[in-house]
This record gives sequence, C-alpha cells and structure tokens, in this order.
Amino acid sequence: MKTKKGFTLIELLLYVVIVSMMLGALLPFMFEIMSGSVQSSTEQDVVSTARLISERIKVEIRKAKSIQSLTAGSLTLQNISGPDTTIDLLNGNVRLDRGTGAVSLNPPSTVVTDLTFANYSSADLKTKHVKFNLTVRSLLTTGRQEYQRQVALESSEEIRNN
Repeated sequence: MKTKKGFTLIELLLYVVIVSMMLGALLPFMFEIMSGSVQSSTEQDVVSTARLISERIKVEIRKAKSIQSLTAGSLTLQNISGPDTTIDLLNGNVRLDRGTGAVSLNPPSTVVTDLTFANYSSADLKTKHVKFNLTVRSLLTTGRQEYQRQVALESSEEIRNN
C-alpha cells in the first residue's frame, strides 16, 4: 500500500496559526528593543557631547595664563604664547577660536542651549578660577518626545599657569 506524503489542510492551518501567534507575541518586543536602542543612542550622544565640551573647556582654562575677558556667554583666555583663546556660544554651537577661525565643539546632532561663565577668582588674583554651566540637547527631527534628551552640566577649573 502506498502512503501519501505531504501535509493535510488541518496541519497546514495549525502551523500557520502557531507561527502567527509566535510572531504576534515577538513583534512588540522587537519594536521595544529597537526603540530603546534609539533612545540609548540619543542619550549617549548628548552625554558624551556635554562631557567632551566640558573637558575641552577645562583644558583651555588650565593651560591659559590669565582671564582676558569674561561675560556670561563668552570667555577669552590669554595664553602663555600665541593668540588668545575665545570660547563662546553662537547659534547653538560652542565655538573655540584661537585666532585662526572658530571651530564648533559639538556635532550637528546636538545643540547647546545654554553656556554661561562666572569668574570665581580670588580678590588678590592668586587663584584664577572659572565656573561654567552647559546645557546640551539632541536635535533629532522625529519630533517624538521619548527621543528628546537634554543634559545640564556644571563644572569649574582653575588656571594653573600663574
């Protein structure tokens, strides 16, 4: 007697239903993982940008000779040799200018909404100290609230070349 090989219609429907149920259960988890990945990437971009700008400002302050001028949104440092260094905020970009043209310290994926400087030097100018506040946020164009990240940072540094 010959046996027929293949699937019956009932078996085929049963397999389709099982696969559909598994995909239906897994798809929301996959979308959640992808969404979490974008959120994490956005947050990492904003935090690393804030840290990079902060550390760069600290390096420039440390190696300066003195504070040339300081306003709420701009800091000009007198260097031991070479032109003065100016750090300021223009159109959402923190700029560093050493006399050869300003370069932006933050990438196009972020915008700096606040940069303020304060002079905390001693009255006798033996210690020259600068405090700064910095706020960085993401510039994602999706418009979705969960992808918007912002970080505020406060730090200070002392000029070491007195």
